[in-house]
Amino acid sequence: MQKMKSLGERATIVVEEIERKKMEVKEKVELQLGRSEEETRRLAQIWEELEAMANPMRKELANVRKKIDMANLAEALGTQLPEEGATFANHVQTLPFRF
Repeated sequence: MQKMKSLGERATIVVEEIERKKMEVKEKVELQLGRSEEETRRLAQIWEELEAMANPMRKELANVRKKIDMANLAEALGTQLPEEGATFANHVQTLPFRF
């Protein structure tokens, strides 16, 4: 009987140890998940800020490319650019980026 009781006590200790480790792992996973969610929110915010900054530049770049294409077409046809050509050169100099 003594042996049976000690086996039962051992089994109880083992079960309690397993439950304790299970709780530790659960806490670690929840902490890591919380950090991951926070980082995901931060990355989403940064992505939105980058897109907001990039959209005006994309539009501006498309306008510049269109004017360059017009200039190349005018050159190929042997014609003069309209008066806008002078303002275009000034505009290109004021862009926040270089080609």
